[in-house]
Amino acid sequence: MRARSVEALAGSWQPDRLVVLEFADMASLKAMHDSPDYQALIGIRNVAAANVLLAIEAA
Repeated sequence: MRARSVEALAGSWQPDRLVVLEFADMASLKAMHDSPDYQALIGIRNVAAANVLLAIEAA
């Protein structure tokens, strides 16, 4: 899904784009993030975009 706009209703965070990825659990997310394949891409991601990466565990 692509949103047309992002608006902070509280605070000052104003992202141009927001991407949400869903994993079965935090362990699966961390396994992907720590994998050699993903680690090799982090440098490219950091050059291509200013980014904030958040891990949020649903209750």
